[in-house]
Amino acid sequence: MEPLPATSSGNCWSFLAYAGTAGLSVGKAIRGAETDKVPVMCVIGQREASDGTVSVRTYAGGDLGPMRADDLLSRLVAANSNKSPF
Repeated sequence: MEPLPATSSGNCWSFLAYAGTAGLSVGKAIRGAETDKVPVMCVIGQREASDGTVSVRTYAGGDLGPMRADDLLSRLVAANSNKSPF
C-alpha cells in the first residue's frame, strides 16, 4: 500500500496513513493491523459512511467506537503535539 499524505486547508500534519485492505475482510484487516502494532486504526464501512463517523481502534486501548472525523483529527493533532498516546 502507498501512504497517503495528511494535508488540509493549508495545515500540515505529520501523520502517515494507509488506505485499503487488498481484498481482506474487515476482521482480517483489523487483526493484521493489531499484529503489526499499528497505533491507530480507522475503519470506514457502510455504516460509518452513512452516519458520517469513523470507527477508531488503538493498539493500546482497543476499540474506541465511532467518532466524528473532526473529533478524530483534533485528538490526533493533540496527541502528536503533546507527544502523548492517542
